[in-house]
Amino acid sequence: MQIFKLFLTIMVFMSMTLNIHASDNEPAVAIELVARFDVDTPPGNIAIGPDGRIFLSVHEFYSKPLRIVELLKNGTTKPYPNENWAYAAQERQSGGLYGVLGLNVDNNGILWMLDVSGKEQAGRLVAWDTKKETLHRIIYLAKPIITENSFLNDLAIDTKHNAIYIADT
Repeated sequence: MQIFKLFLTIMVFMSMTLNIHASDNEPAVAIELVARFDVDTPPGNIAIGPDGRIFLSVHEFYSKPLRIVELLKNGTTKPYPNENWAYAAQERQSGGLYGVLGLNVDNNGILWMLDVSGKEQAGRLVAWDTKKETLHRIIYLAKPIITENSFLNDLAIDTKHNAIYIADT
């Protein structure tokens, strides 16, 4: 079992400009529409696995019960990882996610979901093995790691240093 170090950090906003106009030395950047979503699946974060599979969070801010979907090649979505886990935890007897903000897939195909904290539950990292389609592990994030004012917002995976960095705004 691989051990990950957990670092809570202040979110740093960075901006990146994408030059979409061609110049003499640079080709134009082509932008391709991959999928459109209806109001029932407002996409949040996106994660792409090493095998090219695409996963999206559905933010709880929109009052939708669905939390995670997989974007299929035909442009449709399906609840991910399964019906029991993809929906809001308070509506399920076992499994389920509270509100996934951070989403990332490591080189081993483990989908890491930052399930945000709230007044009724601690935050947690839920790791799903996308190759075996099984729960890999859950890491609970409670006091003193997070505080009453914590807002866990996003995560980044550093496989070189066996670390997961979490933004706590």
